[in-house]
Amino acid sequence: MPHPERSSVIAWASDQLKVALPTDAQHPSIAIDPTLAREAFRFSRSGDGTLLVSGGDDVGVAYGLAEVADRARFATDPSAALASIGAEEFAPRTPVRGMLRTFSSDALDLPWFRSEDFWSQYLDELATHRINRFQLALGMQYNFSHDLNVVDNYFCLAYPFLIDVPGYDVRVAGVDENERAANLAALRSIGDQCRRRGIDFQLGLWNHALHSELGEAKGLRYRIRGLREDQVAGYTSKALPTLLRAVPTIKGITLRVHYEGGVPEGERSNFWREALSGMADLDRQVSIDVHSKGVDAALLDIAGASSRGKVEVSAKYWAEHMGLPYHQTAVRDLEKARPSNDDDLRGITQNARRFTRYGIGDFLSADRPYDFLFRVWPGSQRFLLSASPELLSGYARESVIGGAVGVEWCEPLTFRGRKNSGFGNRDLYRDDELSNGLQDWKKYRYFYRLAGRLMYDPDADPTQWRRYLSGVFGEAAGPIEDALSVGSRVLPLVTTVLGMSASNNFFWPEVPTNFPLAHTGGAGVYDFDTAEPKLWGGISPFDPAIFDTTYQYVASEVDGEPTGRYTPVEVARWLDGLARSAVAALDAAASSVVDPTDPEFVRVDVDVRIQAALARFYAARIRAGIRYARYEQAKNGAELLAAVEEYAVGREAFAEVITLADGVYADEICFGDRVTERGHWTDRLDQLDRDLAALRKEAVELPGDPSGAVALPLAMPERVPDPLTHQPPANFEPGNPLPLRVEADAASVEVRFRHLHQGESYRRLQLRHEGGVFIGELPDDVADGSFPVQYYFVVETDTHRRQVSPGIGESLCQRPYHVVPSSTTA
Repeated sequence: MPHPERSSVIAWASDQLKVALPTDAQHPSIAIDPTLAREAFRFSRSGDGTLLVSGGDDVGVAYGLAEVADRARFATDPSAALASIGAEEFAPRTPVRGMLRTFSSDALDLPWFRSEDFWSQYLDELATHRINRFQLALGMQYNFSHDLNVVDNYFCLAYPFLIDVPGYDVRVAGVDENERAANLAALRSIGDQCRRRGIDFQLGLWNHALHSELGEAKGLRYRIRGLREDQVAGYTSKALPTLLRAVPTIKGITLRVHYEGGVPEGERSNFWREALSGMADLDRQVSIDVHSKGVDAALLDIAGASSRGKVEVSAKYWAEHMGLPYHQTAVRDLEKARPSNDDDLRGITQNARRFTRYGIGDFLSADRPYDFLFRVWPGSQRFLLSASPELLSGYARESVIGGAVGVEWCEPLTFRGRKNSGFGNRDLYRDDELSNGLQDWKKYRYFYRLAGRLMYDPDADPTQWRRYLSGVFGEAAGPIEDALSVGSRVLPLVTTVLGMSASNNFFWPEVPTNFPLAHTGGAGVYDFDTAEPKLWGGISPFDPAIFDTTYQYVASEVDGEPTGRYTPVEVARWLDGLARSAVAALDAAASSVVDPTDPEFVRVDVDVRIQAALARFYAARIRAGIRYARYEQAKNGAELLAAVEEYAVGREAFAEVITLADGVYADEICFGDRVTERGHWTDRLDQLDRDLAALRKEAVELPGDPSGAVALPLAMPERVPDPLTHQPPANFEPGNPLPLRVEADAASVEVRFRHLHQGESYRRLQLRHEGGVFIGELPDDVADGSFPVQYYFVVETDTHRRQVSPGIGESLCQRPYHVVPSSTTA
């Protein structure tokens, strides 16, 4: 363990403290305390009153000093803030607290990549908030195996942009030796700056496709010369260790090992065995993080042998999006395993291992020889400010489910400029007064603060973020916190209940491409990744165990048999409530902020009001969808007319988004080259108008006179806050039945259970009603110790009332199921 006086990370934190405190202030003493955990720290006072900062290691000490500096920085009297610190103790609850930044565009990203000032400020922010892992992701611009429109391929096969590889004469057209040397120097500097701040530097190498067939005639900007497709594995076996020796601060590499990274799945074991073989000669251990999509035992064995056993599997949290903070109770039917086929390119990922694409998969087995990490993908919310303490603390708690080690966030603006769409300001502001220029991350400072500190401790004291809000917004801090807290739940809720596509290349809830309600054109761009029937009413939630589709809800109305799942009516009501609360809080903030034209306030105000308007839009669309499904089912013309009215309400809410964004955001918002990845709310409004016109035409052409018909009310189901009382067992003994006991005033209680394994279907057991309680046992074949056990209840209070339990709670952030570990792993 380094002596605290000589540690570079402590030196970094001491520099932060010097800047924050007056020159005559008494600085704290520091010490390593082996009774504290790694990265933990404690404040105490010595006999003479001197503040003592103790840490379990040098990083813990640095976190303590950075915390003192942060308090001083936002205090009106820094010396008094230092004097007020008493006995406090802090310890990490999440081992891996990561942030991922992609290089997606030569035009937008080379300036910050080579800027010392950018990295100094950005990494200061991450370290101050106890983020301990940073991934610089290269090669994510395209899904290379099947995208033949590649143009901007800078760093896509990263090695020749950085190093010369012995035995190979490989060059990049348009990148000379000076530029390559500058790139390597920048990468070394990033690694050095990470190490100085106690951050593990992870290098993402997401592509190993060459695409040599794409010559200048196809528009490929940086053609790699001197290498054939059949040489890439051998070249990588030399290039990867050469790069790791050249940048000794790299702690781990992240690899996309399935077909989208450029390696056909019929060949991937041989490719990766050869490509990673050179790592055995390194003089240090470098971990290998394999992106989970399609990963199987053969790939894990190869990675383990190549990394001397230090392997991570990293999975997408909510498909390629950001949903509510729990993990899907069940995946969509589209994500379930399929019979194998002869597709040599992607057969494993698309079929036998399909359920690994978008969640936990089967990776949380008790005997796994690897660490398991979650990665929050950027599909739902790409550029609007999102920062909710409740949401982010939920993500932190759920990132260690089943013994997982943590979470890595794809940060705001991930994929900006992807697929040769990089132009304008990276942060998309039209007005330079609102833009942060090269330091575009500064808009999201509040997000980084919440994400880092709540990953460190999901129960963190709110003063850790409220001092920042007070420093920036003064008396408006409270309503700003409230506005962001509720506004930030809008798009995660929409994502959870409207699974139009798991791919962020198609479903983008911020700037949504329309899924028609009037079925003149079908699902359109969503056809390939939408459940049958490919109609609005059949859109599957990303959690189909907890939420009804529109058609399911309408069918339950007809037969009088509610499923117990959350209904579209409830979702629409939640969205309207979030919108009202967010706008009320913003109005309160506007009346108390010192300068309503201040860019800090304008950025928050515009983004939250846009999210509130989107909430009203989605709520009205959902209600219109219910009305239309009722019309389809019963041919009640009044329901069609009501659908038109609701759709028109949603259309006006969407038009409000355009008004709010006018003069603020660019006319072209680009995160890719598809029509679903770029554009503006204005062209989406045109789509809505066409759909609404078709719906009105259908209403005009109704046979007969619908005026005598009546549209039924959209009734909220009767739910009680807590339909049952149940204390999950702390653990179970493998091989024995798992007993359950439930207290409930109910007609029946059914438990639905399986392993914590998204490739499995739920089984059902009706609990017995004995002596005023419901009891039952989960069978020993599910409590076998191979996985934790996952279960939830469906409670029937009478023949017409059912509800799931424990549900997502009033905050929408609660885990809606229970997880019980084995006694051997608890």
